[in-house]
Amino acid sequence: MKDRRERTSSAGRAGSVGRAGTAGRGVPSAGRAPDPATQVTPDAAEVPIEVRPAPDFSEPTIRLAPEFESQANAYIDLLMEWNERLNLVSRRMTRDDLLRHVLGSLAPLELLEAAGPTAADFSLLDIGSGGGLPALPLLLARPTWKGVLVEGMLKKCRFLREAATRLVPGRARVIQARYEELPGPGAEVSEDPEFGPTPELVIPGNTFQMITMRAVAPDRKLVNHISEQVRVDLAVGGWMVWFASRDEAIKQQALDALARIGLEDVRLVRVDWADTTLATGRGPAR
Repeated sequence: MKDRRERTSSAGRAGSVGRAGTAGRGVPSAGRAPDPATQVTPDAAEVPIEVRPAPDFSEPTIRLAPEFESQANAYIDLLMEWNERLNLVSRRMTRDDLLRHVLGSLAPLELLEAAGPTAADFSLLDIGSGGGLPALPLLLARPTWKGVLVEGMLKKCRFLREAATRLVPGRARVIQARYEELPGPGAEVSEDPEFGPTPELVIPGNTFQMITMRAVAPDRKLVNHISEQVRVDLAVGGWMVWFASRDEAIKQQALDALARIGLEDVRLVRVDWADTTLATGRGPAR
């Protein structure tokens, strides 16, 4: 989501109140012709300030765990604390901005609830987890889910492991790797010595009910690595979800990538309460 930026007129920066002309700027002295270069037109002097309503946890139309709101706030507290020294997300983001991202991360739940009940042992693979969006909000919203979070940067993995240990203990495994280096079942994974080994997650058949990607370029090579070379397959009917950019060309690239590997029901889905567009496809029956 875009950062909120208050836009003020040049007159406002000069400390004027109301119309710019009341501060004297752009008002000609007696006997002098106005200078077009310094005049302030009414339109320029009244640039509207963008004000967005605060995010509201009652907005989602999907069910949430009873403790979700308090845990989401705990996640944001931790993210802001670590962000001061590690720059995990833009430091220009306010708390409300981060809350909007948390709510936006829940958009895939709209798809799942429309499709019917999900398995209690639902498993999630998140590629390029960064500061934990969307994986951690999804795990907080669904207390029975387990997840594997893949992130290439060590500093982000350290944060993810700390957040997972505090907020979703025993339900998330963080792997420091690029997507093409994803280990197969039983592979040795080097752990961050600062936090020790991450919990093992037994995922039958090495399949996931959902694969999510946010802020990751939608190229075909990525999807091929996930679905073929690394043999991390979607479960039958599982979801692959790309959090789509606002750029129409990027949205189309995501759809093309999902379609070329044989996923079914490939489409764009707009979730208004989350202010999010998803490019999605489902694993075909085998």
